[in-house]
Amino acid sequence: MLVNTARSSFAQSFFALLSVHAGTLLGGALLPIAMTRILGAEALGIFTAAASLGLLLLAIIDWGYETRLPLLVSAEPFHAARYLAEAQSTKIRLWLITAVLLLAYYGLQSLVLSPTVLLQSLHSSFLPLLLYAFWALARGMTGVYTATLRGLQHFGRIARIENSLTIAAHLLAVGVLVLYDAWGQGYFSPSTILCAIVVCLLAGEVVKSLLFMRFLKQHDIKAGNIAAAVGWREIPMLPSHLVFVLLQALSILQSRAGIYTLMALATTIEVGYFSAIARITIALRIVPGTLFFVLVPHFVRSPEPKFLGKVFVIGLIVGVLGSLGLAFLADDIVLLLYGAGFAHLAPVLRIAAGLFFLQTLMNILESYILAHNEEFFVSGAMLLILCTFALVCGIIPVKTAEWAAMASLSLEAALVLCYGVKVLLLIGKKKPL
Repeated sequence: MLVNTARSSFAQSFFALLSVHAGTLLGGALLPIAMTRILGAEALGIFTAAASLGLLLLAIIDWGYETRLPLLVSAEPFHAARYLAEAQSTKIRLWLITAVLLLAYYGLQSLVLSPTVLLQSLHSSFLPLLLYAFWALARGMTGVYTATLRGLQHFGRIARIENSLTIAAHLLAVGVLVLYDAWGQGYFSPSTILCAIVVCLLAGEVVKSLLFMRFLKQHDIKAGNIAAAVGWREIPMLPSHLVFVLLQALSILQSRAGIYTLMALATTIEVGYFSAIARITIALRIVPGTLFFVLVPHFVRSPEPKFLGKVFVIGLIVGVLGSLGLAFLADDIVLLLYGAGFAHLAPVLRIAAGLFFLQTLMNILESYILAHNEEFFVSGAMLLILCTFALVCGIIPVKTAEWAAMASLSLEAALVLCYGVKVLLLIGKKKPL
C-alpha cells in the first residue's frame, strides 16, 4: 500500500503544485496564440465555447471529489482504493447521464433546423463540443488519480506526469496548426483542425490516466471492478457532499462568467476577442490559485487573525503590482501575443487587469472562510451574486468584450466585498468579550 509517512513541507507542496499550474499555463498559452494567428478570432471563439462547456461538464461529473477525495484519502490512506473506486464509478455514471441529455438536446434541435443548417452546426460547433465531452470524461478519470495522490502527498509524481503530458499534448496541437498553415489550407477546413486539436488534448489526458493508474497499481491501489457497481446509491447525495459539488460548479461559472455571458448574448467573434484577453488574466492567476490550495490547511492550523493579516498584506502588494503592470504593458502584450490585427483589444486588457488584484484578495478570503467550515456560506453567496450578475447582464445587455470585462470586474468586486464582511464577522467572534 502506497502511504507516504513523511509529510511534505509547505514549500515542497507549494512549488510542486505551482509547477503543475505553470506547465498547464505554458502549454495552454501557446495554443490560443497560434490558433488566433492561424485560424482567426472566430475559430478561437468556437474552441473557447466548446472548452468552456467541456469544463462545466467536468465540474458536474467531478461531483466535488477534487476537494473531498484528498481529504478522505489523507484521513484513511489504507482505504484509498475504495475511495478511488467510488469516485470513478460516480463520475462515469454522471457522464453517461449528462451525455444522454446532451444528445437529446441536439436531437430536439435537429427537428427544427433545416438539413443544411443542421449539417453546418454539427461540423462547426457540435463535433468540437462532442470531443470535449469525451475530454471531460478522460480528465475526470485523471482527476481521480491526482486527487488520490494529493491525499497521499505524492506531489512530485503528479507534477512530473501532468507537466510532461500537458506540454506534449499542447505542442502536438500547435504542430497541427503549423502544418495546416503551411500545407493544409487547401485540404482541410478550420472546423476539422479544431477537432484535431481537441483530439490531441484528449489523447494527452488518456495517457496521463494510464500512467497514474500504472503507478498506483504498482503499489496495490486500484479501482477494482467498476462495472459491477450498479445503483443510484453509488452517487453520494448527502448535503455534506453536495455542497462541494455546488461550490465547484459555481467556481467554474464564476471564473468564466464573462465568456458564458457573451456566448449567450453576443457573436462568436466577441467570445473570441474576450477569451484572448481572458487567457492573459488567467495566466497571472497561477500563483494566487496555488496559494488557495495550500492556504486552507494553514488557516486550519493557524486561524489567528494575525496570520491572515500578513497574508492579506502580501496579497494587496502582489495584486496591486500585478494589475498595474498588466495595465501599463497592455499594448505591448497584445501586440506581442496576437499581432497588430488585435491591437484594438488593448483597452479591454487594461480594464481586465483589475481582475488579478480582485482575484488575489478573493482567493485569500475564500480560503480563510472555507478553513472555518463555512462552505455553505461560500456557495450561497456565490450563487446569489452570480444570479444577480446574470440578471444585470441580461438587462444591459452585455454584447461586447469591453462590456464583458467591466461586468467581470463588478462580479469579482462583489465577491471580495461579501467575503470581506464574512471574514470580519469571523474575526469578531474570536475576540474575547
